[in-house]
Amino acid sequence: MLVRMCPYFLFSARVCLNQHHGLANRLRQEGIDFQQPSNLFLKCGHPQRLQELADSLTPQDLLTVGQKWLTAFTPFFSEKERKEAGCQHGLFFAQMEYCDNLIFHRRAPLDALGERLLDANRTIGQPNEITTIFGRKITKQYRGKLQTVIEDMDLPNPVIRSHYRNGFAKQ
Repeated sequence: MLVRMCPYFLFSARVCLNQHHGLANRLRQEGIDFQQPSNLFLKCGHPQRLQELADSLTPQDLLTVGQKWLTAFTPFFSEKERKEAGCQHGLFFAQMEYCDNLIFHRRAPLDALGERLLDANRTIGQPNEITTIFGRKITKQYRGKLQTVIEDMDLPNPVIRSHYRNGFAKQ
């Protein structure tokens, strides 16, 4: 978990949770053998239990852990002051990531897959693709933000960000 806190009033904060780490801790507590290189489970002695633990996570679990740490990092308000002023952080989910990890034992298939993915995603910012992503048809009457930008070209993983109204898709 990462908590990034602004030291100035309104004390905005960002809480990032890595549930793979939490699941690994639960498996250790239960004595279940597993292999976790990086951010995936390669092997697990009891895969059904791993799935049960993953499925048992609720939004309330995330809110509870988030509020616990945010309260700890804003110690300058007493419990009484928090209640009287209604001072608490309102948490919301800004981003969730789903992934499927593929493991390759040879480099050539990985290179071919990378090229196919690049080819398949070159058109993501075109208006007909924006229509698919955001579920809205783009007409001449549309006046909101409609833009696709390639960012961080100097980094190993550039980002394609397609904007539509107040939202965006990042790839």
